[in-house]
Amino acid sequence: MVLDLGGFADGFETSASPLCWRDPPESSLSDWTVHVAAPELPPATYHVHRAMLATGLRRSEYFSRLFTGAGASGLAESARRGSSVELQPSAARAFPAFLDFVYKGDLPIDNTSAIALLHLANYFLNRALFDRVTEYVQGVLEGDAADQAAPLYLGEADRFGLDKAANACVAVCAKHLLGRKPGYCAELAPPVYLRVVSATACATRQHSLALSQHVSAYCNAHSESVDLVLLESLTARLTSVAADSALDLLGHAVSRHGAEALQSACARAIGEEWEDALLPSVAASLDAPGDQGAEWAPLRGRTSYPPGLQLGLLSHALVHAGRNLEQTRAQLALREKRIEELEATLSKIKLSSNYLTANCRECGQPARRENRELRIIIANM
Repeated sequence: MVLDLGGFADGFETSASPLCWRDPPESSLSDWTVHVAAPELPPATYHVHRAMLATGLRRSEYFSRLFTGAGASGLAESARRGSSVELQPSAARAFPAFLDFVYKGDLPIDNTSAIALLHLANYFLNRALFDRVTEYVQGVLEGDAADQAAPLYLGEADRFGLDKAANACVAVCAKHLLGRKPGYCAELAPPVYLRVVSATACATRQHSLALSQHVSAYCNAHSESVDLVLLESLTARLTSVAADSALDLLGHAVSRHGAEALQSACARAIGEEWEDALLPSVAASLDAPGDQGAEWAPLRGRTSYPPGLQLGLLSHALVHAGRNLEQTRAQLALREKRIEELEATLSKIKLSSNYLTANCRECGQPARRENRELRIIIANM
């Protein structure tokens, strides 16, 4: 039997939805306001709920302490029913995702926000968020897209002072550096890029050649930020320099009045490519009016090289030109020897042919015998 106990509140209808910081503060009964400021971004205000931020499995220990009035600042903020935080731009942009996670457990995360969220997890003392973000970052750095994400992660980790995360990203960047085109990791700040270069393998000549191309591309992109100390540090392990990077690296060294070891390595590399790198500029200086050969025309926009360096470049060029000449002479000698051998063989063929003709009989037997001898001679050519 079903008893009629009447309708709810005499027919009053209502609807319910989970509490959300995105709802209007009047209808959601927001009892706290968070003001977020960040450089180059407009200030943002979030109407939140203390119970959501300070309790539950995804609570923030930062807000829990704040709401309980820990310290004089906490008491003052409690009186205002609001607090203010200053964040880096990427962290400020990720703050809504942080609130979504606290309220609903959802975490909209991608490579552009991952490290910022990791910073927010530490800043607001949210262990649940920390675990979720580290799991995501770990998966990316161990996946197929690690080489693409690692430089972005590294720059952000350095900005937020996340040393362990930065160390992990340095290792990944160093692993992939030589396998990528020059310009990889070029967005990193100079001290951070130096960490990557220092961790990159440079045990062979091929490693050194590839690394010189990366360092050259970075110095070209950050010329004003690369001083002599940094240039020497970036190139300290280079034993060989790629010819297509030598002119640029030499220009950086000369303009900074140092890095002698780098200058010597570049001079050797340029000497190997003397026909393309040196000959045009030397010829141009000799054709110019005035003191011939006193200064070379700028190479790739660089200033003229000092006389001592010019002499070093010419010395390397002469050495390589001499080696090229010796190789050419050796090749010509081999060709002349081969020509002599061919002429001797042709002479034998001619003699054999004459002999075959002179001894030909009506039966053809001598001709067949001498024909076999002729084939043997031709086969040995």
